[in-house]
Amino acid sequence: MDLLTSREALSNALSGAAADAFSTVVLFPLDKIKILMQADSTLSIKEALEKVLENPVHGVESKLISSVQQKFQYFYVYILLKEFYKRRSGKPGVLADLFIGYVSALQGLITTLPLEVTSTRIITDAKADGKNHSFWATFMHQYETEGMASFYKTVGASAVLCLNPAITYVIFEELKVRILANRKISSDVLSTLEALVVGIIAKSVATVLTFPVSIEMFFEKGC
Repeated sequence: MDLLTSREALSNALSGAAADAFSTVVLFPLDKIKILMQADSTLSIKEALEKVLENPVHGVESKLISSVQQKFQYFYVYILLKEFYKRRSGKPGVLADLFIGYVSALQGLITTLPLEVTSTRIITDAKADGKNHSFWATFMHQYETEGMASFYKTVGASAVLCLNPAITYVIFEELKVRILANRKISSDVLSTLEALVVGIIAKSVATVLTFPVSIEMFFEKGC
């Protein structure tokens, strides 16, 4: 029972969600351009940028809801599973850590997929009435017209993509250990710049490895 009320799990989940909220807002225009170009292969970067500039913040609320919920749930479950593993078998190795990260992402699909699909539809759908519908209105419209199963069309590809955060976190931790081991001063914390660089490297590797699956998943959404 003490695992479920772990302060470490809660603090990691909150900090992870807060950090993701910040990055989502800052990088949203670029993310929106990417989504628009994936939805329409004939769209150039310039044309996508022009569409984004028409209403730069359209869809940011739905993206925040999806991203923050996903990261909070992932880190909370990840810390709980890792602590459980430590109590039973000691510190997890690379493969065990990768598996824990994968399971942490996989268990969240039931709640994260509907949010992701709704967020993507808000960004890509051009409404005939010219109105920007809310997250809840878009969600309910799809639920009522297509059914709950429509949110889970990409569950297969999404299950594979659960490797992305797992790979990212494992690479981050491995690089962190190596950097700290090579320091001449005693410290167990990376500087802000070091953490940023290591995070970029880890995420880049994970993205390259899983990118083909992410493209397939996008088109399976039918957005």
